[in-house]
Amino acid sequence: MKKLYKGSVLVISLLLLAVFGMDAGAEEILVADDFNRPGNLCMGTMSDGAHGWFEMDRKEDDLVSGRGTTIFIGYRSGTNPVVGAAVYGFTLADGTVSVKVHWINTKVKGRGRAAGISYRANTIEHACDAYSGKNAYHVRITPDWTGKNDIELVYWGTVLATANISDKFAAFDLSVTFKQNSHKVYVNGELKIDYTETKANRTGAGYIGLGLYSTAVHFDDFKVSK
Repeated sequence: MKKLYKGSVLVISLLLLAVFGMDAGAEEILVADDFNRPGNLCMGTMSDGAHGWFEMDRKEDDLVSGRGTTIFIGYRSGTNPVVGAAVYGFTLADGTVSVKVHWINTKVKGRGRAAGISYRANTIEHACDAYSGKNAYHVRITPDWTGKNDIELVYWGTVLATANISDKFAAFDLSVTFKQNSHKVYVNGELKIDYTETKANRTGAGYIGLGLYSTAVHFDDFKVSK
C-alpha cells in the first residue's frame, strides 16, 4: 500500500503541474522582438506577432527604423536630441526587460550621451526618453569607456545608483528586473546594480521603451518577461 500511495501522490503532483503550470521557476515571456525584418525599415509589428512599436523620432525619417536584424535608433541634432521607441498599448508593474545594445562610436562634444531601457513610465512618450523621461525609471549606459560609472539607474533626472562595466567600446546584454521597490540591473548576466527604492508611489504599472540621447545605437533581441 505504501508504494501505491507514493505513486498516487506522484501522479497527482504531475497532473497539477501540467494543468495549473505550477513551475515557479518558469519564465513567462510577455513581449518579444528579434527585429528580423530584412529589407523592411518599418518597425511595425513585433516578431511575437502580438505587439507593436510606438516610434518617437521628432518627424525625422529613419531615426527609428529596422536594419534587417536590429533596430537602429539614431542621433538627432537640436535642443532636444531624444529619440526612441516604446511598446504600444502595453504596461507592466513588475517583470524583467532585456535587450542587446550595440554601440556606434559617436560622441557629441559638450553633451553627455546615453542609451538603454525605460520602464514604469507614466506616458508612452516618456518611455522613449532613456535620458530623463518624466515619472519613469531608466537603465542607461553612459560610457566614456574609462570603466567608471558606465551604467546608471535613474528615476526621472535623479541618478539612484551607478556601476562600472567596461573600458572599451563594446556590445552588451542589458537587463533589469524590477519587483515592487527592488531593482536589479545585469550586464552580460552579471549583477551590477541592486537597488531598493525608498520613495513612495513608484511601483505602479507603466510603459516600457528603448531610447538614447546624443548617440546612435543598434538594439537587438528585445524581451519582456515575468
